[in-house]
Amino acid sequence: RAFIPKLVSIDEQELHDARDSFGMERSVWKPTMWKRSSMILTSFLLVIFLLVMIEFSYWSNFGTYIWYFLFAMKFLSILIEDLLGSMLTESLLV
Repeated sequence: RAFIPKLVSIDEQELHDARDSFGMERSVWKPTMWKRSSMILTSFLLVIFLLVMIEFSYWSNFGTYIWYFLFAMKFLSILIEDLLGSMLTESLLV
């Protein structure tokens, strides 16, 4: 059985209960939706990056310069991890 989280967080539900109907209609900020959208965008960008890396590994000279590429990829992975951390702003998601 798959775990499917609730569409509305507890904080959003409390905010919804505290506001009047007019205030909720004006509100554009929905934190759960923004977090999920950010996670989907970040995942999509990461998949594209990793796909480029896989395609790059099929290059005919990749085997000749493999140690240079492994060294470069190690540092690139550190930069990507920092970028993901700043995009998602939650350490548990990175």
